[in-house]
Amino acid sequence: MARPTTHGRAPVPTRLDAEPAVPTVTEWLLLALGILATGASAVALVRTRRPALFAIGYFALGWATGELTFGVFTAEAVAAATLIALGGMDSSPGPVGLGLLLASWIGLVVVQRRKRAAGPAIESALIDGLGPSYRAAIPPDRRADLPEDVDHREPLGNPFRPRDRRVEVVRDLAYGDDPAQRLDVYRHRDHLTGSPVLVHVHGGAWTTGRKEHGGVPLLEHLASRGWVGVAATHRRSPRVAFPDHLIDVKRVLAWVQQDGPSFGMDPGFVVLAGQSSGAHLAALAAFSPGDPRYQPGFESVDTAVAGCVACYGNYDFCNRFAIRGRTSDMGGFLERYVMQVSRQEDPTRWDDASPVARVRADAPPFLVIHGTHDSLLWVEEARRFVDVLRATSQSPVTYAEIPDAQHAFDIFPTLRSLLVVHGMVRWLEHLVATTR
Repeated sequence: MARPTTHGRAPVPTRLDAEPAVPTVTEWLLLALGILATGASAVALVRTRRPALFAIGYFALGWATGELTFGVFTAEAVAAATLIALGGMDSSPGPVGLGLLLASWIGLVVVQRRKRAAGPAIESALIDGLGPSYRAAIPPDRRADLPEDVDHREPLGNPFRPRDRRVEVVRDLAYGDDPAQRLDVYRHRDHLTGSPVLVHVHGGAWTTGRKEHGGVPLLEHLASRGWVGVAATHRRSPRVAFPDHLIDVKRVLAWVQQDGPSFGMDPGFVVLAGQSSGAHLAALAAFSPGDPRYQPGFESVDTAVAGCVACYGNYDFCNRFAIRGRTSDMGGFLERYVMQVSRQEDPTRWDDASPVARVRADAPPFLVIHGTHDSLLWVEEARRFVDVLRATSQSPVTYAEIPDAQHAFDIFPTLRSLLVVHGMVRWLEHLVATTR
């Protein structure tokens, strides 16, 4: 049988002869974006801390997704739209990537809704720590405008929101001779006098961070209510070693005693607050009023405080409860950069640097806050610290666990952080009403 001829034309390939299309870089990028987005949503929803090698990356991804949720969604949507416009859907990797993106966005909706649990969590903690009628102790004029909630249209998190116009900030005042020893004062524009004071210590693992990097939502809110806030930067490791960081916190308290009244402060009512390493330093300062080892040259200054707010801090340098394994207890980092001496060489100094070992019966009232999903400083350690504090201190101890919250969850004014800040304000107003 004769073969059909093509009469000189090239044979047309049949369907079986056609070669499959080779996915392009754009299509693979869309798939990669879908995988990354799905992983980010999962990290924000699921708590895990092992292996320790990935703790920092896990924290960074979970923090960004959990707090700046709308920003993450916007970035993913813009990237996906760009890749699709460039042909990212022409073969199978692209549609798979888009499907993963859609699934991840459902996860982001869940992340966003879960943030609302922070409000009931901190209110429940306040009732547990202060009593169900704690609000009744606050004067009616202060109680009438207590922050209860936030507008759930703001939930998406806006790190660039405008400053409160009622608040004035006096920046870069020196409390020591070192260039790092600077502080900012947050006060009401009406320049009120005799105001209660909150001194905030920034985080940053004792090696980084600045006064502008933490506590601003709380400081602004308090200043709008007539408090005066102080945000201070301390000297940082490895240029200095412990206890120089703590000495700087004490110097700030001494500055408040000497210069605070000229800014409307009542030096007789000062509360310390801090985040992460700042919470560690704030707790140590609260436990060591007048300790001459940490007040060189100003030993006679009264550095006692009326209360302490500690957020996701490290309270045990020695890992004495063996909650974390040897690979994740920060021992190597602390030895090399912060302490600059090993535990074996100076065990007393390491103990002195651990707030859990410095708890005392006459400690001031404490508000301890920690996120359940913190992958850098574990919530179990905060629980142990609170257990020891409650067993020893004669003052009230309030402890709030914030559901799904990662380390540093309150850096920006997001839905979760504002709910927690408003709970802090209620605790602080109760403290003023009952102890001042």
